[in-house]
Amino acid sequence: MNYDDLIGRAFGANGQYLIEKKLGEGGMGVVVKALDVPGQRHVAIKFLRSEGMVDAESMARFKNEGNRFGRFRHTNIVSVYELGTEEGELYIVTEFVDGRSLHSHIQKDGRFDPVRACNVMESVCSALSLAHAQGVVHRDLKPENIMIRNDDGVVKLLDFGIAKDLNAATNITRAGTFVGTPAYSAPEQIRGGKIDGRTDIFALGVILYEMLSGEQAFAGQRTIEVLKATIQREPIAVEKLNRDVPPALADLLRWMIAKDMKDRPASCDVVRAELERIRKLLESGTQGHAIPRRGGGGGWFAKIRALFSK
Repeated sequence: MNYDDLIGRAFGANGQYLIEKKLGEGGMGVVVKALDVPGQRHVAIKFLRSEGMVDAESMARFKNEGNRFGRFRHTNIVSVYELGTEEGELYIVTEFVDGRSLHSHIQKDGRFDPVRACNVMESVCSALSLAHAQGVVHRDLKPENIMIRNDDGVVKLLDFGIAKDLNAATNITRAGTFVGTPAYSAPEQIRGGKIDGRTDIFALGVILYEMLSGEQAFAGQRTIEVLKATIQREPIAVEKLNRDVPPALADLLRWMIAKDMKDRPASCDVVRAELERIRKLLESGTQGHAIPRRGGGGGWFAKIRALFSK
């Protein structure tokens, strides 16, 4: 199908969606903005390219996103309204977010101040806590998949297209296969090993690093260089790139991107609580470098800081 031909056309059951414009296009499909005429609201419609152009695994993931993951109901997760087929096209109808991606904010506006970064990450952690509680790991967290609404600043997590259901009887992904975006994937994900919610926490840490520094934690000119950096190297300490980052937030970030998942926070609830604590102290006027570190500066954080200061 030529998706440009859909512009201005009625689509879906009883023609309830009036296609207005194309929002984006990728290897697997196209996303358009449409007016849900009966509901009098704008929606986004994601089309999977014609069945003959995608493999069975991609088809299964697309249906999973519309069915299993579409049942999530959370302020910070984009709602899925419908999974359907029309004119041989498989599509998902979701909430339309009138806003900009986190990627766009970083690229156009530069790095975030620590308070705002904490605020955004708290919302994403809240969304992931719901997903993880239901046995779902996102696996593709990146700035492009986090939207900030224009009118009220509400954060929305989207695209569960390659999410993994830990409770599923069968796996879509073959064992030992790497699935994800290289710059934001955890070491165990890159190796095709066992994953859980802490895999998403690693990605959140990498995103937080980028928000605070304006640079990617693990970079390279080629994908293999990015993957090697993620597994083998530590990034430049974020507080060296941004002196406004308080030690407690820098410590939390390093905790989140520990190479071994056992060394990361146990859950997104733990991360969110620490982000909230740091944010409130900053908002109260406490000087960033005076904020006490987790555990009063002892234990794991003290060891990590000693390691990074050598």
